[in-house]
Formats: sequence, structure tokens, C-alpha cells
Amino acid sequence: MFGLHFIKSELISKELGKFYSDIFDKRQIGDYDDFLDYTEDDLDGLIEPAKELILKIEELLDT
Repeated sequence: MFGLHFIKSELISKELGKFYSDIFDKRQIGDYDDFLDYTEDDLDGLIEPAKELILKIEELLDT
């Protein structure tokens, strides 16, 4: 539904939409796989796009 209402309508960029899908998948793996090993390097590249996504969502909430 996020993709339908925010990405397809171009309220949020396709790049941020792909990022959201990627972190959603990582969350699913973390919740349901038996073993998971993320390194600090795996997570470092997620911080800035996450901040960008949060700022964009906050901007949309303020309108």
C-alpha cells in the first residue's frame, strides 16, 4: 500500500521507495530467519537514506 499511495503517486521518489522495500525485506529476514549476521558495514549505508526517508515522510505529514 505504501508503494501504491506514495511511490506510484510520486509523493516519494522511486529511489526512496526501493530503499523502503529493501529495509522492509531486511526486517522480515531479521524477524523470521533462524540465523542472521549483519555487520556494522552492512548497516552504515542505511543511515543516510533512512534519515532522508524519515524527513520526506515528516514533510508529507506537515502538509
